[in-house]
Amino acid sequence: MTNPGAATPPGVHPTAVIDATAAVAPTASIGAYAVVGARTTVGEGARIGAHVVIGRGCRVGAGAVLAPHVTLYDGVELGEGVVVGSGSRMGPDGFGFAWDGAGHRKIPQVGGVRIGARTVIGANVTIDRGSVGDTLIGADCGIADLVHIGHNARIGDGVSLDGMTGVAGSATIDARVTVGGQVAIMGHLTVGEGARVARWGGVTGDVAPGESVSGTPARPVAETRRAERLTRALPRLIKRLEALERTVRGRAEPTS
Repeated sequence: MTNPGAATPPGVHPTAVIDATAAVAPTASIGAYAVVGARTTVGEGARIGAHVVIGRGCRVGAGAVLAPHVTLYDGVELGEGVVVGSGSRMGPDGFGFAWDGAGHRKIPQVGGVRIGARTVIGANVTIDRGSVGDTLIGADCGIADLVHIGHNARIGDGVSLDGMTGVAGSATIDARVTVGGQVAIMGHLTVGEGARVARWGGVTGDVAPGESVSGTPARPVAETRRAERLTRALPRLIKRLEALERTVRGRAEPTS
């Protein structure tokens, strides 16, 4: 996760490029070589690190912190107090292609990204813009390094996503869900409020509110543990079966 670090004095670095139509609060801090695009607003006390690029029509809420080398594509909105780690990209095009018989043709992605207040986003996270409508991330979420969230995903308030997790497009993760590291969540399904997904899980269907799941495909934890116990027992069971077969064959052989 990103540490907001020490306070930075307000002001715009001489090397920063601020569009004439952008509105930067006087208490905000804009670092070296940062770029702020047309019609973008940067709120009071926001801190924009060196080499950050903010596109057109973005909104950076009061007290937000963008570490060096963050990129906000056009039409991204960050709520108050949002923290974004180095190298993260908010609002690139989602994975949208159509086969026309000769090749894959890109489908325009015309939505945006909206991230709620006080959400903390780690380093090298990618959140795709919506294809139609916005990709939505709630308030007070914790998103670790190297997470990918696909276009038009809906993430509720207070959700925790551990590192290297992937959320496919149009998935819905309701409030206060906890997701472990290296989890894959398929698109167009719902993980219900307060559910928990253990690390390395593969979520291929809806998860009920409050349920704890694990494994691939993800299922209730008790079922996964039982399956794991049976899998570990297989070598012993096979040896017993082979011994039983030898005994049966021996008894079946005619005596001279």
